[in-house]
Amino acid sequence: MEQCVIVDYPDPNDFLDEIVEYVYLQHFGHFLFIKAVDRLLSKKEEIFNALTVKKDGEIEIIYMWTNHGQYIFGEHTCEESIGLFISAIDFNIAKKTGLFGSKAIIDAVLRKSNQKFNLIKHRLYYSCNNPVKPALLSDGVFCKAGTTEIDELSEMGLDFYKEEFRETGQKTDEEVIEGIIKGI
Repeated sequence: MEQCVIVDYPDPNDFLDEIVEYVYLQHFGHFLFIKAVDRLLSKKEEIFNALTVKKDGEIEIIYMWTNHGQYIFGEHTCEESIGLFISAIDFNIAKKTGLFGSKAIIDAVLRKSNQKFNLIKHRLYYSCNNPVKPALLSDGVFCKAGTTEIDELSEMGLDFYKEEFRETGQKTDEEVIEGIIKGI
């Protein structure tokens, strides 16, 4: 008989050690989760709660609540694991911080818990199945960016970030510029 259990991780390092293989095999490409882990490791983000739901010893759902939101990931869950997961999270906090992660899990959790949520920025809610290809090719010469273009690239990056998030993004101007400089 299948057995579902919740495993709580008081130490975030234990949680990250536990999920590393699962993330690598299942969710490595999820940008928001990778960015959250990067912020955790660089001490730019705090983790308040972390847990997994396991079925027969295998991870079905991973969850972490940070000061930037709640991240929920998983594949092929059963009703029992969804029910256990719902009993372990605080929806009042989720409504304030947001739910990010696997669409299938979030849909199942919201449906089974009868919670009402506003969906903002659909792209944060679902996973990307196909990369977007540019509609038009650009004329010009491509070259590697260098430190001499930092001012121009920083201005373009900030403009894009502010437009994309309608000036409500979680990053400061300095963090956006720092990311651009690291990219160069």
